[in-house]
Amino acid sequence: MSALSMPLQGFPTRFPYGVPSNPVVAKGAADALPVADEVVMVTASAVDAMTLPLPVAGVYPANLSLGDLLGDPKDDGKSILLIVTTAFAHTITTPTGGINKTLHIVTFTAVVGNWIYLFAFGGTWYVIGSQGATLS
Repeated sequence: MSALSMPLQGFPTRFPYGVPSNPVVAKGAADALPVADEVVMVTASAVDAMTLPLPVAGVYPANLSLGDLLGDPKDDGKSILLIVTTAFAHTITTPTGGINKTLHIVTFTAVVGNWIYLFAFGGTWYVIGSQGATLS
């Protein structure tokens, strides 16, 4: 009998497929997105003009080798996956230069299933991938 077919007994101490979490739901007309490791589902019934603050850059002391403590990462390494579930031209606005250091607005086409994956590093958001999103 494999471990997956055995009944669960007691309290689980390890989740083989990760710990489940609830996504953040953006359903208003002007939602403020969090700077956090999150999945955001956009369910607004009209255009949602979302805002996203800049992440806080990490502090990495000079002259450290890889074997040393790397410093305080602040928001570095956090990521947001935003998935659109309604067919509207939703937008995300950051402060100037907040996306890839030169852009600050994401505009989605009005198609269900569009998405963008953003990664925080050094006080800016970097686009890892997207579908149906235009950056400006």
